[in-house]
Amino acid sequence: MLINSTAIKLALFSLFATLLSLPTSQAANEITVCIVKKTGQMRQITTGKCKKTERKVVLSKQGPAGPQGPAGAQGATGPAGATGATGATGATGATGATGTTGATGAAGAAGASGRNGNVILSGAIDPTASVGVAGDYYLNTVTKVLFGPKTTVWPTGISLTGLTGLTGPTGLTGPAGAAGAAGARGPAGTNSSMMWFTPQDLLATTRGAGDTSTVLRYTLGTSDHVEVLEFAPDEVRTITRATPQGWSAATSVTIRVYWFTEAANVDFGMSLYHGYSRDNSDLTSTDNRTACSSCEPSDTATAGVKILNVTSATTTYPSNTGAFTRAEGDLLNLSFYRIAEGRPGRVFVLGVSVQANIP
Repeated sequence: MLINSTAIKLALFSLFATLLSLPTSQAANEITVCIVKKTGQMRQITTGKCKKTERKVVLSKQGPAGPQGPAGAQGATGPAGATGATGATGATGATGATGTTGATGAAGAAGASGRNGNVILSGAIDPTASVGVAGDYYLNTVTKVLFGPKTTVWPTGISLTGLTGLTGPTGLTGPAGAAGAAGARGPAGTNSSMMWFTPQDLLATTRGAGDTSTVLRYTLGTSDHVEVLEFAPDEVRTITRATPQGWSAATSVTIRVYWFTEAANVDFGMSLYHGYSRDNSDLTSTDNRTACSSCEPSDTATAGVKILNVTSATTTYPSNTGAFTRAEGDLLNLSFYRIAEGRPGRVFVLGVSVQANIP
């Protein structure tokens, strides 16, 4: 089917003239129209597509750029233009060669005298007010006390001696020394023989009814332990033991009880009885030779808590004849009794010694 080309051309020309005549502010850059192929009738569209019986034509104010024309002739030289702005500063040039040394200048005037410095003085005595100036220090070389800084007077000194250090550990035992020279002969002593009774010995002896005495390890200080007999009040300890050789010649006997308490001023009253027998009988035996029928020493722990006290009694024997005859192998009968009436407190016995005094 042929399109009426003449009608289309006229229509396009008329449309293009209308496009060019529109003000710049009102005209669009291009106009899109649909032309009926058969009749050449046109309609403008802004959106959508043309129908199949129409042909879409886009008209633009400015067509594509044409090819570049030939160069024109050179025009006359124009007048000189204005001076341009100053350009940026160029890079710094290389350092020039060092110049020759100038002549030495004249000597300057002498400066003012400087302030005297401070010093540390010393001596065997403390400083007096006339010694040193403000700012000085002073050391007493004997007491090692440092004074200063001085103002108008000397301030109180500071000891430079440190605190006493802790006691060092015990050193290793040294080698055995050479034997010393023999000592001078001592004065003649009194012949004696002694028996010692431990807390276990005392506990194992004859006990009274209801006796609550006991042996225990007692701590003194932080680590020292001793074995003691805690002596119950109103109780009796009775001991029988064979006498050592030579006791038949004794003229007296001394009994000592070693004890301490947990509180000061605790009375420890006791009765001490002793005698000899030739069998294992008590003090009421018919063959018992009683040397001290009622010895009642009393002592008080006035030395302080846990301080060792010694209560002792010495009995002199009559002549070794008749009812008082003593023989080798006799049994020593010893009985001591704690008097508790009016004497409260715990009493601890470390041991009992019996010493025969032999001329």
